[in-house]
Amino acid sequence: MGPAQGNVSFAAEIIGIDVVDYVVNYQIPVAAALIVIAVLQVLVQKYFDVKSGHIASEHLHLAEDTQTENSDNKVPVIYSILPVIPLVLIFTFSKLMIDTVKMDVTTAMLISIVISLIFEFVRRDNAKEVVDSIQIFFDGMGRQFANVVTFIVAGQTFAQGLKSIGAIDVIVNAAEHAGFSPIMMTIVMVLIIMVSAILMGSGNTAFFSFANLVPDIAGKMGIAPVMMLLPMQFVAGMSRNISPIAPNMVAIAGVADVSPFDLAKRTAVPMMGGIIISIFVSILQF
Repeated sequence: MGPAQGNVSFAAEIIGIDVVDYVVNYQIPVAAALIVIAVLQVLVQKYFDVKSGHIASEHLHLAEDTQTENSDNKVPVIYSILPVIPLVLIFTFSKLMIDTVKMDVTTAMLISIVISLIFEFVRRDNAKEVVDSIQIFFDGMGRQFANVVTFIVAGQTFAQGLKSIGAIDVIVNAAEHAGFSPIMMTIVMVLIIMVSAILMGSGNTAFFSFANLVPDIAGKMGIAPVMMLLPMQFVAGMSRNISPIAPNMVAIAGVADVSPFDLAKRTAVPMMGGIIISIFVSILQF
């Protein structure tokens, strides 16, 4: 969620609206799912802790090890505001507040980098080290660009292939013959995204693969593309947190010293609760 996310920008581009408008007008109401996830998370973790006989005091060494590793990399508390600067800039210079200045995601990111460099120079007082550290940003940006561009190209190729063989017409005709309403068709697309994300361990891969199909399917069903795209985009992100092969799940399982499959059991109920609420709220908006 948020204008800086690749899948959010992609969804807004497909719909043909500004990314900030997409977030404010459509995403924020669906964010109610986060409250459900938070509540279920607490309840489910307590249940599994009791069921497995987990005793918190026996695992304090994990936190101590993390604190020891991070003790040499302490930074000022004020650095905590740096990650939210792009978000503040994007929302400030939008139709919500100041619409006379156009601020896109790229510009906001670059301004934030300059501000971060100034902070680093004040802290280190070594211009060479500060300038050298910017390479970390460009390395990360290159990796993300490679991933996103690959997903987009692969997704568009996949979608164009399905269009060329008439798969879209087959899907729509099958839905019509089955008596599917636009809401039922939306739920079907969401289920496809959910299963794909769980099996592939990536929400972006699933979303970029099927999002390109939405304008054609929605047009033939007589509904707005955003009605399908919004729940699909939310569900793609949440479903990967149920997949034991997702990189984030594997990494967290390693830190927590548990199996990714055990972790997936703990995340399944909160994520499913969030998925159901996000679909419900998305449909209510239309």
